[in-house]
Amino acid sequence: MVNDGTRQGQVIIATGAPWLGEFATCRQGGVVFVDAERGRCYMAARLKDISRATGAKPDVAFLFRPPKLDAPWLASLVEERKPALLIVDSLSRLLPAGVKDTDNSAMSEVLGALRDIAERFGCCVLVLHHFRKRGELGDNRPVARVRGATAIVNTADVVLAIAKTKDGDMRVEVVKSYWGDAAQPFLCAWTPGENGGTSLTFAGYGDPESVTKVEQAMEIILGALESDLLSREEIAALCKAAGIGERSAFQALKELRGTDKVRGTKDGRRVLFGLAA
Repeated sequence: MVNDGTRQGQVIIATGAPWLGEFATCRQGGVVFVDAERGRCYMAARLKDISRATGAKPDVAFLFRPPKLDAPWLASLVEERKPALLIVDSLSRLLPAGVKDTDNSAMSEVLGALRDIAERFGCCVLVLHHFRKRGELGDNRPVARVRGATAIVNTADVVLAIAKTKDGDMRVEVVKSYWGDAAQPFLCAWTPGENGGTSLTFAGYGDPESVTKVEQAMEIILGALESDLLSREEIAALCKAAGIGERSAFQALKELRGTDKVRGTKDGRRVLFGLAA
């Protein structure tokens, strides 16, 4: 659940500008980015690129190759820097030794410590975590694709799912929110800045649900066909179990056949579909 929208967000918090040019920033202040994913070279280049596009020079402090998540150490860091936003990237890479992200009790304790830091120092804590490629039992909703313990979702106030579309844009969906006025799914597109660089900007709420459903259906179909041949009716039933209508299921099947990923073969009076060799 991470992309350059998160990295651009650190610029927005530090400058107070609207996020994606659309959403008001609640609080301006410094940012602490605990990075165990990308590294110094990538982050420096990307932040420079975003800064050129936005014209902003943010107050962002990076910590590369950090120690594993330790509540007293992290609390000391936040107390010293007093950021408005603390970013932990990513949860699985920074878990203490012996702690697995599938352990509900352990994850509740780790995330509870982060919540305590947020409440104690009045900052927002953004924890980045990755999806599985597919949900269990054909359920491809974002909440079903969250890897690990249910505490990862249950402990959070807000859960955002960020995924790349076929066109290269970013789709943002609010999976969970304690606030009733949560934004509807929306798209972000890459936009060049006046002085160079690129940044993500709001591209509207016109993300057709049918397109999203077709993409979900395509993943379900490909996953199911890895182990068996299926008829149109069986494919429709699998998609229906994941909340996807027949029309979207058949459109997904058509697109997969058009790209030669799936082929149909006759078996008596019916056609069975399988992965192309």
